[in-house]
Parts: sequence; structure tokens; C-alpha cells
Amino acid sequence: MLVVDRGRQIKAWIRDVAMLEKVHISIGLRLLALVCKICPCCLIARRWPDSTLAKRFRKVQDLCPFCRAYRRVKILQTEESQQARPVPIRRDDKNPSE
Repeated sequence: MLVVDRGRQIKAWIRDVAMLEKVHISIGLRLLALVCKICPCCLIARRWPDSTLAKRFRKVQDLCPFCRAYRRVKILQTEESQQARPVPIRRDDKNPSE
């Protein structure tokens, strides 16, 4: 069962890398972010942010090139998704001009 879960995780990571191609991010940055995504310490720190390992690892994250690339990719993805999302038009039911 562990092998099946690992296979699903790898497929998800490959899908995430393919999603990054839609956003204009260099291949090198994508590969660095992928290393952070599969790093055991990073996985534990993201899954359990209040753990002792996560608290200690926060000091190292600023120095790690993989963690910096992961954060940069996440920022670029959110900026790209916010630009692509249309702004909803708000219509008031109580319009005094009508």
C-alpha cells in the first residue's frame, strides 16, 4: 500500500510540474522547487507546522535554495491565478437610481 501511495505522490508531483509550465517560470526554478516538494524535512514542516522539527527547520529555510525556490514558485502561481481570475461584478438590489 505504501508503494501505491508513493506512486500517487509522484504522479501528483509530475502534474504539479506540468502545471508550472503554464506560469512562466524557468525550468531550473521548477526543478529546485520540486526537490523541496519531495524533501522529507520540508514535508514534515509543511504538514505539521507546530512540530519541533518544523520550528527548528524555519531557521534553515531562508538558507536553503530549494525552499526559497518553492516559496518563489508558490508566489508566482498565486499572482498568476489572481490575474487570470475575473473580478465579480457586484450588483446591489437596492439601487436608488432605478
